[in-house]
Amino acid sequence: QRASAMRTWSVVAAAALLAAAGQGAPILRPAECEMAQVQHEFAVAVLSAAGASDHPGAAAWPARMAASLNLSACPGPAPADRIQPAAPDARPPRSQYATEVFASPEGSDATGAGTMANPFATLQRALDAASYGPPPRAVWLRGGDFFAAVGAPFGGRAIATPRNSDTTVATWPADARQAVLWGGGPPEGLVWRPVGRTPGGSDVLAATVEAAAGPHAAALLRAVAAAAAVADAPAPIPQLMVGGRRMVRAQFPNANPETDRFPLGYYSGPLHWQREGPSGASAEVKVTTPARTGTEWGAYSMGRGGALARFEGSGEQCFWSSSPPAKVTVQSPAPGWTPRKWESVTGGVASALHGAMWGGWSFGLAEQAAGSDGLTLGFGRGGFQEARGWASGRGLFVENIQAELDAPGEWFCSLGPGAANATLFLVPWSNSSSDDPRKDAQVVAATLPNVLRVEGSAVGSAAAAPPGDGASWSSSGRELVRNFALVNVTVGATAATYMHAYEGSMSGGDWSVHRGAAVVLDGVQDCRVDLCTFWRSGGNALLLSGRNVRTVVSRTEVGYAGDSAIVIAGRASLVDAGSQPDVPVNTTVDGCFVHDTGVYGKQTAAVASILAIGTTVQRSVAFEGPRQGVVFMDGLGGGHRVQSVSMWRQMLETQDGGVVYQWDRLPILSRSFQGVAVQHREAVVQDSILRCDAGCVWPVDWDDGSNGWTMQNVVSMYGGAKNFQGHSKTVTGSLLVYVNYAAANGFCLISDGAEPGLSGYNETFANNTCISDGQALIQYGACKPSDPLSAPMTHTSGNQYFVGVDPDKAQVCCGRCNAQGTDHWSFSQYQNATGRGAGSSLSGAVPKPAAIAQKARAMLGLPSPA
Repeated sequence: QRASAMRTWSVVAAAALLAAAGQGAPILRPAECEMAQVQHEFAVAVLSAAGASDHPGAAAWPARMAASLNLSACPGPAPADRIQPAAPDARPPRSQYATEVFASPEGSDATGAGTMANPFATLQRALDAASYGPPPRAVWLRGGDFFAAVGAPFGGRAIATPRNSDTTVATWPADARQAVLWGGGPPEGLVWRPVGRTPGGSDVLAATVEAAAGPHAAALLRAVAAAAAVADAPAPIPQLMVGGRRMVRAQFPNANPETDRFPLGYYSGPLHWQREGPSGASAEVKVTTPARTGTEWGAYSMGRGGALARFEGSGEQCFWSSSPPAKVTVQSPAPGWTPRKWESVTGGVASALHGAMWGGWSFGLAEQAAGSDGLTLGFGRGGFQEARGWASGRGLFVENIQAELDAPGEWFCSLGPGAANATLFLVPWSNSSSDDPRKDAQVVAATLPNVLRVEGSAVGSAAAAPPGDGASWSSSGRELVRNFALVNVTVGATAATYMHAYEGSMSGGDWSVHRGAAVVLDGVQDCRVDLCTFWRSGGNALLLSGRNVRTVVSRTEVGYAGDSAIVIAGRASLVDAGSQPDVPVNTTVDGCFVHDTGVYGKQTAAVASILAIGTTVQRSVAFEGPRQGVVFMDGLGGGHRVQSVSMWRQMLETQDGGVVYQWDRLPILSRSFQGVAVQHREAVVQDSILRCDAGCVWPVDWDDGSNGWTMQNVVSMYGGAKNFQGHSKTVTGSLLVYVNYAAANGFCLISDGAEPGLSGYNETFANNTCISDGQALIQYGACKPSDPLSAPMTHTSGNQYFVGVDPDKAQVCCGRCNAQGTDHWSFSQYQNATGRGAGSSLSGAVPKPAAIAQKARAMLGLPSPA
């Protein structure tokens, strides 16, 4: 397998932007204030149109967006302060249900009857009881905290099966507070005492945890014991919440992962990475039929075994066969590194960014050794949190080391003999009553990674569906859960999953994925998640896994997820996802508000679509994430739509990517509009505003092999359009604003990797407006000045180019834009040499920021400012 050749972005420039992103993102770029106001206006408009004002937290959303966009630093009118109501409240009326069952935090599974006067205590008991009544059914959750019944069946999580079809689980409409489903609960019997002070003068508190004290105390001890062995075996990592705030496992350097982005919180001194380790050669599985013609990526291949043993969730398989490092040496002298060696690294975890900053890794620490060259940390399990592997990492921090308990917000649990008891240490964030467990702050240990699983029967347990297009298939040889809804419910903290089992890339993308989440839907049809809140999930917040037919996720907020917000992930048997399809079809994400994702994982997104057909993301907002906003991992089936979205401040901790991203490296059979085939439907990004920040290069990044996409009526800020080793794409009617302020490759259009008959053909860039205060317009990376039409070239026409230089100095590059200028054309030379650029204009007068903003408003259907 061949790595992408086009890696010409400036590491220095990207690192500078990443540093700025981690320090509060000052207003540095032209037109940023004016366009941030447009971005905010459009975000409010699309959320209003989706009816998101019904969400109980929506009143806070405009201010949260304004803070992220730093509008307080901009002149002009105050931004909108509310999401406008668009339709009557859509929470389910009570009159529509034939069966009603109640559960309450004050109820009882032993003596309850499931009535409003005598409710059950758990969602599971209520689901079981409701399944015996006639449909449609309602399970009403009274407002308050539903702590996990960790000693109950299924380990405390709730399981909905096909018996629970036609069931809505919702907060009781008359309750002011949402029901909150937690992945744990408060450990019993904690008595806090001060045992020391940090170097900064904060109290270090301790409490004894006894397994006999109660089920949550025992669950915390079990989780800590399992997490102590993550160097050898997969395990969730318990999260500790105090007063509703996420605590940090004692780490060096000190940081708050919710707010501190790389390079903050990482040791950046001299590091020496070594790649030797428990790997060996991987076998390569090749499938010669089916194969695609007319593409760089025509044949299917998959690696197995060897270094891929780290991908426990996918049977040691991955498209990429390379490995991550096996150890790192903190080289002497190491300024700022302390201590030189710890008493023990058992249970410790080391984390770093991927060497090319395409994601992040975490490793269980297996050993430490001090030598003349420095401190060497040897890794056990790990490096599976992204799929590509690399010889080195970038930055480093270590966690769960008791000696590093030295800053507010940190905690550590020291197990006693036999794990029957432990000492729990923590340093409160502050001495306020809301943060201090000696006062009013409640301590919750999130020990379960999943609180609700809605699951059809196993594959092969029901007859396969008849042939038909992807939209009409209702089965994959599974009995599905139908018409299940989760409405107006909050999902609280769950255990972190970054050291659990991950699947390698099974469809050719760069990502690995943990097939789990706080809420999982797997084997369902016509189900929905509406008006919900996912808050501080330890891993993915919501997973739509396997067969999901017409699932809708609407008007839902996801904040501070440990990994991705919404993952839509199908399954394939190597090249075959069509014979017995177990993939999501026609999923809709509508009116969602996603922010601050990737607290632990760095290869994450607001929405990730993997082996799925017809994914629509619309009328939604996403910001503050370490990598992509929306990512499509492959070309399976196609039919995707990204429309009416407002996204910014993605790519905050990684490089070489975009807000919306797609690969298409493998032919995979799907049951789509042409039966079982490798062809797919067209896909579109339209009517949206996307802003590049930090390590972002292209707001819409069509990477290796992408084809069949259209970008239409998109306001694309601080980055241009791209094709790499793909074909058959169109960019039209879009506004590309100050493209030279991307992390690198600041062109209106870049096309690279073009080869006759394989890539670069049927590409169109027409009727767009591109603004730059540089001189670079277009780059054709595979072009040869001596024979410019020997490789396919994107057709351009009807475009308006505005540059901040003398128009005669504006450049179109035939090749790599060398410093000697031998591959540079003026715009008129480009037109004459290639026949491209008909009907286009070039001006040296860049429009004023207010005029740019007004054009963007007109494109997006926003009113002019008063």
